[in-house]
Amino acid sequence: METKRPNFFIVGAAKAGTTSLYQYLSQHPEVYMSPIKEPNYFSTEIKFEEVRTEVKERIRLLKINSFLKGNMRKPIHRAFINDIKQYESLFRFVGNQKAIGEASASYLYSPYAAKAIQEYNSEAKIIIILRNPIQRIYSHYLMDRRMGITNLPFEEALEAEKSYQPRQWSYILYLELGEYSQIQTLH
Repeated sequence: METKRPNFFIVGAAKAGTTSLYQYLSQHPEVYMSPIKEPNYFSTEIKFEEVRTEVKERIRLLKINSFLKGNMRKPIHRAFINDIKQYESLFRFVGNQKAIGEASASYLYSPYAAKAIQEYNSEAKIIIILRNPIQRIYSHYLMDRRMGITNLPFEEALEAEKSYQPRQWSYILYLELGEYSQIQTLH
């Protein structure tokens, strides 16, 4: 049986509407969306061992290996897939859908993702969603407050961000993730 590969990727900015677009497209009968919204497969610089502790714990609880071997009926928001067989297993239930996609916001910031996607499927389409950087920052901050990642007032959270190490995708990068003209510097 031929492996179906994604023919489009949503790589928009974090907190810019990628999840909404993913959900809308998932409802269309001619679209197949990866059951893991953000597999982050092509962001090869992200090392799972280095992601924030709370992100690691959430992902460990999801039991990704079991999920990938199962029916994958209940979508998962995020994982860090780094094996091609695991990645392609996300698309094993593709039927007659014309559009096959996934939505990893990390690809916009990755210095490697665009080239890796092009090498994987040179015909793939890329959808980039951006948001007003100020609105994006504040939305990101509010999400982190709701999730208990920060309890600092907004201005203090922005100041505290400057000291966070390592400076990679899964860490709190309110300002950097909105600096669209500087994206390739995040690695």
